[in-house]
Formats: sequence, structure tokens, C-alpha cells
Amino acid sequence: MTLIFPKIIFWSSFLLFSGELLSVCLNKKTTARGFRTSGIWICLTGILFIIFSTKRPPLFGPFEASLYIVFILALLVNTYPKGKAVQLSNTRFYLIHSLVILVVLAVQFNQPLSINDDYYMYDHLWVILFFNLRLISAAFFIHVMVLHLSCLLKGADDTAFFSKTIRYYSLVGIFLYLCSEWSGSFWCLAWFGDSWQWNSGFLKASLLFLVVMATFHLPPSLGRNPYIKTALGSLPGIFALWMLFYL
Repeated sequence: MTLIFPKIIFWSSFLLFSGELLSVCLNKKTTARGFRTSGIWICLTGILFIIFSTKRPPLFGPFEASLYIVFILALLVNTYPKGKAVQLSNTRFYLIHSLVILVVLAVQFNQPLSINDDYYMYDHLWVILFFNLRLISAAFFIHVMVLHLSCLLKGADDTAFFSKTIRYYSLVGIFLYLCSEWSGSFWCLAWFGDSWQWNSGFLKASLLFLVVMATFHLPPSLGRNPYIKTALGSLPGIFALWMLFYL
């Protein structure tokens, strides 16, 4: 059961979110929402399976990380307040959102569909918070990327709304990310006798923080360029995925 269930969860979620993408392309909004909601429940089933199997939340590894990120991404869209949902009702937003979810799931194609092996430190509170909050913040950064791309493709109609929404989710994402790093510092203090040490991990973490901060401090001449804003605003989500799955 431990070996086959992750495969069932993965392929079920992949098929459901593929159904959402197809429905969006056919402009079947109610059907697309149904597929997305079903995908959320499948992801939640997988997350509960991880929790009951390992006695911990999803932390690390391609299957756990991608499933958790996809769950949060889909949840962020499905829980938008009614007013915002109306403004996000254009097809481009949901099309990009569905494509991004499938890309995150596709990361697992050449990876084992299994729960990550446990280590003795995975029952430590600060370790759990470090990994878990990093995954949640990555989902927020990816969601911000989707909003940036949607804003670029949609044009100037709802630029003010998108800018405000992007800023809000960026701030929440960086707050969660800093909480993750703060937890990692306590973990480092508990296990290595020091609260901070410079290595490749801290370099990557610092780079991600600086990239996010750069989006809030663009000079006016660059900030008015939608292509530069979109490219820089999408970078944290791309970098977070790269850091989680390929570094």
C-alpha cells in the first residue's frame, strides 16, 4: 500500500488537473472548478496519507514537495473572495494556473513516486517548520508568478487590482520564507552549535530573498516596463522550484 498509493495519488491528481486545463481551454468554467476541487481533495488525501504514514507533515523529496505545493496552489485559487474571483475570471489566468500546476507535477516524471525516507531529525519542531514553511512560501511565489503572467497577457484593464494582489501574496510569501529561515537558524543552533554559518544553502536562501526584495524596489523607469516587472516577479517562483527540486 505504501508503494502503490503515491502512484495512485500522483496520476489521479495529474489527470484531474489536466481535465481542468482542458475545461479552461473549452471555456467550461464550472467544469474546470469541479476538476480543480476534486484535485484538491486528491492532494489532501495524499497529504493525510503522508502524515499518518510518517507522523509528520510533508517536508522534502519530489513526491511530497510537489504534491504539497500543488495542493496550496489550487487552494489559493479556490479560496479567492467572490469579488476577486470575478476579476480573476479571465481565461488566461486559469489557463496559466493549470499549466503551472501540471509543470510542478511533471517534475516527478523521472523521480521515484514514494515518500521520502525519514531521518531522526525529522521529528524536531524546527526542522519540520523549516521544510514545511519553505514549501508553503514556494507555492506563494509560484502563485505570484501566475498573477504576473496573467497581468502581462491581460493588458491594462485590471492592472491596479493585479498589482495590489501581487504585492499582497509576495509579502505573505516572503514572511513565510523568513519564518522558515528563522526556524532553520534555531535548527542550526540545536544541532551544530551555531545559529548561522555561510555555505551554499545560505547563499541560495539569500539570493531568493534578494530577488523578492528587488521586485519591491524597482526604479520607476524599470517599474513601468511590464516585461521587466513580469520577468523579475516570476523569478522567485522559478528559483524556488529550482532550489527545491534540482539543488
